[in-house]
Amino acid sequence: MIPPRFKKSHLSKLILTGLISSLASSAYAGDFVLQNNQISWVSSGTSINTSTATIASTGVADTINLLKGNDASALPKVSFTLEDLADTTGIYFIRLFMQIADQSNNNQLEMRLGVVEVAVNAGDITSTQIITNQADPNYASVHVYAQKESDSATLNLDAEFSTRADMVTGGGNDVTINVDNVISALSGNNSLFDGIIERFAATGTFDYIIGVKDDSINGGRIGTNDGGAFTVSPVAVPNFDLNADFDVDFAGATYIKGTLAIVNTLPTPPNTGGGSTTPDPGENVAVSQDEIDALDNQADELDSTVDEEINRGQISQTTITQTATATTTAQSQVNTVVSQLNNGSNVSTDNVINVLTTSTKVVSTGARVVSAGSTDTAGLNTQTTQLVNASTDVIEQLANNATNGLTILAPGQQSEIQLSVNSLLTSTVDLTRVTQSVNDHINMADSVTRMINATSYLGIAQDVNQVNSVARGLQQNTARRVLGIDEAPDDNLLKTMLQVTNQAKLLLDGTPDTSRVNQPSLSEVANQVKSRLQLTNPGLSGPSLDSLVNNLSRSSQLTQSITQQIPLNSMLSSLAASTTGNASDGSGTADITTGNLSIGLQELMFSGRPTRLKQIPPGMTPGTFSEPNGDVTIFTADGAAVTISPAPANPVQFNTSVNNLGFIPNIKNGEVNVPIDNDARFSGAFTFEPVNVPTGFIPIATSVLIGPTGSPASPNSSYQINYPNGSSQRIQPSIADSNVFKSLDNLGLNPSADRNSGTMSVGGSTVRPDYFVQALNSTDRAFLDQNADASGVAYRQLDANGDGVTDYEVLSASGKQIVYGVP
Repeated sequence: MIPPRFKKSHLSKLILTGLISSLASSAYAGDFVLQNNQISWVSSGTSINTSTATIASTGVADTINLLKGNDASALPKVSFTLEDLADTTGIYFIRLFMQIADQSNNNQLEMRLGVVEVAVNAGDITSTQIITNQADPNYASVHVYAQKESDSATLNLDAEFSTRADMVTGGGNDVTINVDNVISALSGNNSLFDGIIERFAATGTFDYIIGVKDDSINGGRIGTNDGGAFTVSPVAVPNFDLNADFDVDFAGATYIKGTLAIVNTLPTPPNTGGGSTTPDPGENVAVSQDEIDALDNQADELDSTVDEEINRGQISQTTITQTATATTTAQSQVNTVVSQLNNGSNVSTDNVINVLTTSTKVVSTGARVVSAGSTDTAGLNTQTTQLVNASTDVIEQLANNATNGLTILAPGQQSEIQLSVNSLLTSTVDLTRVTQSVNDHINMADSVTRMINATSYLGIAQDVNQVNSVARGLQQNTARRVLGIDEAPDDNLLKTMLQVTNQAKLLLDGTPDTSRVNQPSLSEVANQVKSRLQLTNPGLSGPSLDSLVNNLSRSSQLTQSITQQIPLNSMLSSLAASTTGNASDGSGTADITTGNLSIGLQELMFSGRPTRLKQIPPGMTPGTFSEPNGDVTIFTADGAAVTISPAPANPVQFNTSVNNLGFIPNIKNGEVNVPIDNDARFSGAFTFEPVNVPTGFIPIATSVLIGPTGSPASPNSSYQINYPNGSSQRIQPSIADSNVFKSLDNLGLNPSADRNSGTMSVGGSTVRPDYFVQALNSTDRAFLDQNADASGVAYRQLDANGDGVTDYEVLSASGKQIVYGVP
């Protein structure tokens, strides 16, 4: 069930040395691990076999069997998915080491496999390439030492050669490090090497050690994910038997190790017993089938009892208590699954789905009990809501595994998940129909959004009518809490609320985002984007192309999904009607390659992207709503609230301009995030200003990026990009951590950002963030630990620019950012 995540994103099909490319050092401690702590070995040749090992907190992987490949001169490969527990940002230089030793004799192989440059942005790998330029100070050659014992003699090899670009291919999070190309560099040209390497492709039992040394200043380490916490691998430094100089090359490196048995026939896996589901070899059962069946039977009996009691008009206290007990048991089972998945355990997909199916039954029964109007169900409501959230975590984990290629769902499994999601969606409306706080409603809407997104990532078709009905039900229940009324509000009352700023915000927050319902496949969109980029920009290639495809594919996917649900003309005419007063003033097109909307309002042109879709009552008077972060939400007459974020007018030129400066940009929802070095990153946002092409302008060859001048507190101090066609855009600073808006909102300060000036209104004052976010040092982390609010944000007062106006350092887990007081 596991051969072949995204995110992120992201099965990295890496052969043996590829393991280390995940170990880019973090600004906090290089907390990089393998998704689920797993490493999968793949035999080479036309006969392929895969076997997966789990790495323990000791740094030692399970001993596994691998079917011998039919290529006598190729080493086995390895595949795994990358995970960054610290969500770091930076450029890392990873020196790779591999040692393989035959347990039956003194045959041994030791290799230094160059240096891989890895760009990581907020935990996502955006570029991975091996350094081949010998003038690069981080360059290292490939150095291979090998030893083979025979009856008559011992063969030894010492070979060094230039690092080749084809050793590492791919881009973004999809990376392949081709050890076979190391082999081919020597094979055929060195008969001694041919004779040695053939032994390591044959049957036998081999001990392997994989090491990583981060040549950047951060000291990246290899480790494991232990319940969400990073544990550095304690594996001792190996003996460098064939080349003592490796002791210097890899001083300070960390290692993992394991044992691999290459066999002609795989052993028959043991019968696990314990129920109706037989996991694949290497898979675990988180909750026994007997326990699942017992709860499932209890849920069926309770459901029948609830039916009878609802028909009699009264839910008994006994039934409420029994339902609460079943909910506690279901929560325990779901928590066990989530915990094991988070710990990297290879849990059987059938076992996960069986737990999910049963918990869904319990949620349905609990929601019906709560919504029946019985007294003394507040505790059950809270319990059942928590079970909905935990079940959503399970669905997301299934989606993560599927996206990363760790799990391939059978049609029957997809159907079971679909039924569970449909049931959970209905239950959310029943639960929120009973009195809860507005924040509870907002959290429930967030769970529904997560369910919708996860189901879409799993490729499971969704019932649009049901999703829209649930969204409307949650919106009505949120309105009841906001207004303090018992009856469900009608459309006219909802429309009135949407015209009152504070009520509109709560109403939209309590409505799930349905933008990804039945969205197109990301892989198909990525192929589409890449082919179009190569056609229109033949000079694009390598990491620059891959980075751009990675950025644009997701925006294109979202734009296609939204415009399939809401016609583009409806968005643009509604925007025009609410801004110029004339719906016919709106025009524009959607670019399938970039996901951009080219928006025309009278004679002015703007660039944006649709980033969110929420349901509102049809017949709404067209209007706009300013989001706290500065984005604009358009209310359309056909029942949609579409959020538009600013976007680069020419993403290819912008990406190229930043690449030419030596950096790799990441653009999401209008935000521009650029890793600068290991301790800093750029955080900006495009403006909503016109991007018209001036009349009579003579095109220039390339874009020009101009830096800011003047006080950082001034709205006039901004970056600007001038495009070849004469149009230009400004990039203003933006708050890097969205939790800051939640924090300020909880303080009653009603934050509101202006994209065009980069300023924020906070409690009657005007502030402006700095462009750069710095990594926290030990003092900063101590301050954050002592002063963080419920949103994980802390504030430290200072006068950063010496103008006599109070400024603040905003600290969170993602770093610290200065916010200047505007005079």
